[in-house]
Amino acid sequence: MNDLTDQLRKTIRRRRRLLGVGTQCRAAQQLAKNVCSLDCYKQSRHIALYLGTDGELDCRFFLKQAWRDGKQCYLPVLKKGNDASHSMSFIHYAPGGELLNNRYGILEPKPSLPILPQALDLVLVPLVGFDRFGHRIGMGGGYYDRAFAFKRHDLSESVPSYRHMAKPVLLGVAHGLQEIEQIDPQPWDVPLDHIVKV
Repeated sequence: MNDLTDQLRKTIRRRRRLLGVGTQCRAAQQLAKNVCSLDCYKQSRHIALYLGTDGELDCRFFLKQAWRDGKQCYLPVLKKGNDASHSMSFIHYAPGGELLNNRYGILEPKPSLPILPQALDLVLVPLVGFDRFGHRIGMGGGYYDRAFAFKRHDLSESVPSYRHMAKPVLLGVAHGLQEIEQIDPQPWDVPLDHIVKV
């Protein structure tokens, strides 16, 4: 990423962290309500989400509702080892499951047999910035782009576009203040299918 993107990332993260506890709590509750009203949620059985940090929208209200609705939920786990740089998998997380801090201080379930990303129905994707075209700026590690690269459409290849694939639906979730007028995507970026902002 260029210096302008890095500066934009810092600015939005700073604004996001300044949101008060009450504002964050109300946003998290609204997020759960909005996502659970979507057809893509109602039709999903296997859902990946994240546990918010650094002012990200909190998905815990959503997680509890998903459990009540009988959904199977998964959290991202960063792979360890020298050959696993910037890659992650999704591990099943059930009520009462143990969580551990990863190298960034983000809570993860204990490593176990992961679900294939292609087997997920819906993925709540964290982001720093987004635009109305489904482009996102993440934290810069490329974890989600690598995990869901099979959905990327590369015009230089003679294969069909996978963005139309029903599974998984990539749902970006963010505070409204994270919206940017336009993001210039990189060739490796995987666009979001939908965005829920609160």
